[in-house]
Amino acid sequence: MSLSLRFFLLFNLLLFATIIISPVQKVWAETGPIEATEVFWREMKRASKVTDPEGRKKVIASLFDQYFDFEQFYERALVDHWSGWGSDQREEFGSKFKKRFVTQTSGKFSRILGKLDRTMKHRAERASWGYQVWSSTQTNKGTLTVSTYLTKVGEQWKIMDLDIEGALLSRNYRGQFNRILRRSGFIELIRRIEQG
Repeated sequence: MSLSLRFFLLFNLLLFATIIISPVQKVWAETGPIEATEVFWREMKRASKVTDPEGRKKVIASLFDQYFDFEQFYERALVDHWSGWGSDQREEFGSKFKKRFVTQTSGKFSRILGKLDRTMKHRAERASWGYQVWSSTQTNKGTLTVSTYLTKVGEQWKIMDLDIEGALLSRNYRGQFNRILRRSGFIELIRRIEQG
């Protein structure tokens, strides 16, 4: 086989692969956030069935460590303050708030996890920071919608925020944090977080 014929066949093979494989890769990339969302909620539902409250809290905390990007969440919740804080303040806030977040969120999730089932429908939309995945299911009171905000950290999808029935977690915390920080400052914020 002549060199020009080999080149021609190789060129056409590469062109064909680009036309056929690219859409497959695109579809795979776009279903990644949906799959990550499904795994997270499936694991959270499994954790909610742990009967011992302390054991349940530990399992939920480990799931958040695995699937949640706390740094991104803190930036969203503290958008007016985070960039002005030093690393010591960020570290102190993160270590204190994470415990409170897991405790409060596990309580909120317990109420909705029973409503989540295998018939959830998911829809993803690309955003500048990653993907927003809407998950909905029918309950006896109507449609329950949960929105999961995901960003890619390395090769793994991480959750950076959650919207449960129209209540965006970062926005809820932002209001609380802003009030305390503007009136009383950082030390008071930490004190209130520690008090729960």
